[in-house]
Amino acid sequence: MAVDRRALREVTGTPGQLVILDVTDQGKHRPTKVARLHQREQLRAELRDVAVVWLNEGRVTLTGYEQVSNVAGQIIEYRQSLQITLDTGQVFSELAKRKVNPNQ
Repeated sequence: MAVDRRALREVTGTPGQLVILDVTDQGKHRPTKVARLHQREQLRAELRDVAVVWLNEGRVTLTGYEQVSNVAGQIIEYRQSLQITLDTGQVFSELAKRKVNPNQ
């Protein structure tokens, strides 16, 4: 279901850590790129066969598919897009303050 872009600006997101990595998809017998949004210890969202559609001004739009099990235990795949707003303030300013010595 498409959501009006103006409505998306009003929605508060889920803060967390976004990780994009390659995993082996056992069902498809091939490697696939996966985006996972973690909030503390909990996996909040996962997109498979993920692709970056748009990146600008601290925002990223990812597209892929989500796998959900229905009541019969069958895996259903839904095409999804996620709009991610990057929080670059605190993380990058803290990294800039740290001095890293590769010999230690």
